[in-house]
Amino acid sequence: MKKKNVFICEVCGYTTPKWLGRCPQCEEWDTFREMEVKKEKKKKSTMTIKMFSELEGEKEERTKTEIEEFDRVMGGGLVVGTQVLVGGEPGIGKSTLMLQIADAFSKRGKKVLYVSGEESLTQIKMRAKRIGFSGENVFFSSETEVEVVEEGLEKINPSVAIFDSLQTMKISEIPSLPGTPSQLKEVTQRLTRFCKMNGISGFFLAHVTKEGIIAGPRLVEHIVDTVLYLEGERHTSLRILRSIKNRFGSTNEVGIFEMEEGGLREVKNTSSFFISESTLDSPGSVAFPHIEGNRVFFLEIQALTSYTPFGTPRRVSMGVDYNRVSILLAVLENKLGVDLKTRDVFVNVVGGIFIKDPSADLPVLLAVISSLKNKKIGPKIVAFGEIGLTGEVRRVAGTEKRLLEAKKLGFEIAIVPPLEKTKKLDIEIKEVKNVQEAVEFVFG
Repeated sequence: MKKKNVFICEVCGYTTPKWLGRCPQCEEWDTFREMEVKKEKKKKSTMTIKMFSELEGEKEERTKTEIEEFDRVMGGGLVVGTQVLVGGEPGIGKSTLMLQIADAFSKRGKKVLYVSGEESLTQIKMRAKRIGFSGENVFFSSETEVEVVEEGLEKINPSVAIFDSLQTMKISEIPSLPGTPSQLKEVTQRLTRFCKMNGISGFFLAHVTKEGIIAGPRLVEHIVDTVLYLEGERHTSLRILRSIKNRFGSTNEVGIFEMEEGGLREVKNTSSFFISESTLDSPGSVAFPHIEGNRVFFLEIQALTSYTPFGTPRRVSMGVDYNRVSILLAVLENKLGVDLKTRDVFVNVVGGIFIKDPSADLPVLLAVISSLKNKKIGPKIVAFGEIGLTGEVRRVAGTEKRLLEAKKLGFEIAIVPPLEKTKKLDIEIKEVKNVQEAVEFVFG
């Protein structure tokens, strides 16, 4: 019987039953190579079917790293055999975080294998020294071929394996370059299957492209159990570890870290990290209770207005969506009669965090008016609420949670949308139906 062969593109992994001069997917010339298709003999098997009452529940054995922010995002610790994909922009701190996690597991008696295809062992040692790495039970390798990595895993038999990163690893049987979709998918599937069969918890590091997608097409997210993103700006020290998929925990948790010389440090008191009473006591500044996942932490929203001699005033927004700010300024002009035609407006969220929460509308608007009038709002006042195009202040999620956190931090007055039920708290609550009521209450 004649063997059936296919042709595969070495650049993008596109397959075709016949040779092509130009790849229709990546549009490169002369990239197709012939590959033999090996047919595996199918084994006869029978499907196992059980009723719900017959299903047996398994206890989730979790291992904590003592890095509380990481354990929170993982749902209380790492479940044995979990496969985790860690994504983030190049240089954001993924490798540093993984070294710290490897060190934490080794201190708990777990054997760890760290496979790095991007950095040499000398470079890893330099970073490890900088972050105070001890890691007695951590083994390192700079191998990139999956077949050799599997041999190393069998030899070491670790509890945790870290692969840094997927874009550098390859399977020799596939004639495409490392990092191509075909290699990424096969590498992830093969290593995931091997780790699960041997009870090894695996961490797969992957770079995020400019479009914010892990490794180009999202080919590997469905293969793993958990997907984490490490977010942040390079020029700021703030890092947020966010879970977008977790088969063993909630996806509503985030971990807050600060990048320092000695690695990533947990930020446990997030509110004190982002706000300062000295600046809240200045015009153009207001405190805002922001919800990220299940956590509430306070941010400082600042605004600055200045006279412009040019015909078109500038609108600059950092940390808040530009279009959202433009809508709020239009509401100010239309509903409150505020003239901003000769004013530059600058809005900033202190700390480098980006807010997508619509409840930031009210504090942004109050901060702009505060700067325009040169009147301070005060360090003991907090505000939140979504603003509609007609100027109404709308209800937002997590109102009670925000008020409880405001009470803990010593805020005395909360400007909020109309509430269905007002719970008795040791904080004065001012309900406002529209922007006119809010401005009148704060500025008279």
